[in-house]
Amino acid sequence: MKDLTARCLAWRGLLERGRAGWSAEFAMLERAGIVRREKNSATLVDAQELRRLLATPEFSDVIAKLDSAESLATAMGLGVRIVDRAADCLCLLMALEKTDQTVGMVWRQQLSAELFGDSKHIGSVSILSRIYEDWLALKPSRGELRLKAFSTLPHIAGGPDLSDVTKYQGQAVLMSAHASPEQYDLSRLHFIMTCENLSPFLELILPTGLLIYTGGYASRGVVAWLRSAPVSCRWFHFGDFDPDGLAIFDRLSAVSGRDGKFFPNRETLELLKAGLPAWQGARLFSEGALRGDQLKGLARWGAGHKLQAEQEQVLYQLRKRGVNLDEMLF
Repeated sequence: MKDLTARCLAWRGLLERGRAGWSAEFAMLERAGIVRREKNSATLVDAQELRRLLATPEFSDVIAKLDSAESLATAMGLGVRIVDRAADCLCLLMALEKTDQTVGMVWRQQLSAELFGDSKHIGSVSILSRIYEDWLALKPSRGELRLKAFSTLPHIAGGPDLSDVTKYQGQAVLMSAHASPEQYDLSRLHFIMTCENLSPFLELILPTGLLIYTGGYASRGVVAWLRSAPVSCRWFHFGDFDPDGLAIFDRLSAVSGRDGKFFPNRETLELLKAGLPAWQGARLFSEGALRGDQLKGLARWGAGHKLQAEQEQVLYQLRKRGVNLDEMLF
């Protein structure tokens, strides 16, 4: 059976933009009168019929797997874009996210045989090989955890309080042996903010609580701290307002089992939209793989206004308007 990932990407992009560079994926639509070819471009003629085609089980299943694979790859910190074999990519990503094994060439072949019935499949398919290599390259950095404590977080065995470390060094950088939340007393912790980008993490000073740098993805270390915090502890995730930022928060919430709030929220975006740039990214906002009304609503707002907002831009626009971030969160 022909893999439909590239066709789904091309057709969905055309539906969202109304016009695209010509490719062989549009030939079928041209014959059906849905698309008109004009030299080297394709112009959408019948949006309703194209929307109906993409909603059929043959295509909707591929699109669902494509959205899920892209969101998971982003949340795992992988820079690869899913453009081929969405089902295989999702299968591999789900397996890699769950593994704690020491890995190597032999393990890759074993995994390939278990997932696809062919020990050479991951190595021979370009998109799968890139996913595996990107994931493998990130493994050594997954043990580090950066955080800032603005409330007392004492070490249970008599080590330094993380609030003291933050006070004197500006942040605490914990390696894997010392990064377990079980080593600290979190019982009085009432607020956590996770932060996607390093610059805002270094800049932000909170009146209370804990600020954790995610490094752009939902690492096990960050997830462990979210799980260990008291049930009553409030959680905000400050991320880029773009498809990747929403996916990172969604995955953090899913794997930690914790409900939180994404920032910037709708009210903040409405306040700042006049100063935010038009959307320039390769990926478009899509509700498909996102869970819950909060994120789906933000994705619809972003798509409707064709806006993006990096964390740094949000902080700049808030300062420009004299708005205190603390008042919006506490």
